Amino acid sequence: ISACLVGSEMCIRDRSGAANDPILTIENTRNDVNGARLKFLKDKGAAGADNDEVGEIIFSGDNDAQQETQFASIVATINDASDGAEEGKLVLNVASHDGESQPGITIVSGDAEDEVDVTIGNGANSVVTIPGNLTVTGTQTVNNVVTVSTSNGVQFEGTAADLSLIHISEP
Repeated sequence: ISACLVGSEMCIRDRSGAANDPILTIENTRNDVNGARLKFLKDKGAAGADNDEVGEIIFSGDNDAQQETQFASIVATINDASDGAEEGKLVLNVASHDGESQPGITIVSGDAEDEVDVTIGNGANSVVTIPGNLTVTGTQTVNNVVTVSTSNGVQFEGTAADLSLIHISEP
């Protein structure tokens, strides 16, 4: 392990030619319920502001031309810095088709107390695949066509009043 100073950047570097190395381990050996922690702290010497980035983890590797390329990142920002109404935002980005970084999952404070909103995908052509079951416990809003493909039929559950809202038409 070596420490280095490149311009104004401090770095810690560990190089290894072995498979699955190097690895950074942060270990907590205390016999309690608390785990090890890694903290990113943004303290710019002035008040925080909306959209300040507070931390980023970058995942880079070589493309097939052996050029270092960022393939993914996790970015945490301040969504609202207002004292007493602080809100955060976490975005998981991936390189999208032409190498530019696009959000794949965005998690952000909602517009009500203790609400958190999640956006999956980026744009109308994004595909979200759920390999298991999906349970919706709130209202489901569909802005386009819902296609149900099944060999076992479709089952609607609810009261008679709920069923009066369902309209089925032939294609």
